[in-house]
Amino acid sequence: AVDSSGALVGTGFTSANDFPLVNAAWSTFDALVGQIAFVLKLSADGRALVYSTYLSGPVGSAVTLGGAGNAYVVGDTTATAVATPGAWQTIYGGGFKDAFVAKLSPAGALVYSTFLGGSGYDMGRGIAVDSLGYAYVAGYTDSASFPNSAPGARTTNNGRYDAFLAKVSQDGSSVPWLTFLGGTGNESVTALVRDPSSGKLYIA
Repeated sequence: AVDSSGALVGTGFTSANDFPLVNAAWSTFDALVGQIAFVLKLSADGRALVYSTYLSGPVGSAVTLGGAGNAYVVGDTTATAVATPGAWQTIYGGGFKDAFVAKLSPAGALVYSTFLGGSGYDMGRGIAVDSLGYAYVAGYTDSASFPNSAPGARTTNNGRYDAFLAKVSQDGSSVPWLTFLGGTGNESVTALVRDPSSGKLYIA
């Protein structure tokens, strides 16, 4: 993702315990798993890192930028201590992985991080943000349901892996809605975009 000044924010994962960290919100490499998500912001001329940080969890899948320059990241994690105080889901849901959603300030400070997952295998794959700072997260899961009973068009899994789509509040403390999407087979997600003029979400 690129901001109005031309600075680039990116995410991914690394197996390097000497990854270059600058103004890092999270500096501990997960040696047990052997890889960890990262988020970095590169200056517009490509000459400097504004920030570069690990994020607990093995995979950072997608990043987007809000109008104020905050970065919103989605991925999945096997770590059990990634949530910030007051987050919607502070306890690991169980299973092999939980999705996570994190928000970082323009300087790289961690604003919030929350789990998003049930007792099964949950993966976050797409993210979008609106002008008010609400994040929209897409992924897929074989969990039967998600904790805290977030309202949505469908609150339970229809069978095997279902796609899911959720709205996360500006401070990560609530999920106004979350819905499962899918039939009785397997569904996965590769992308999510939001039309800023209509607010409609498109999921692939």
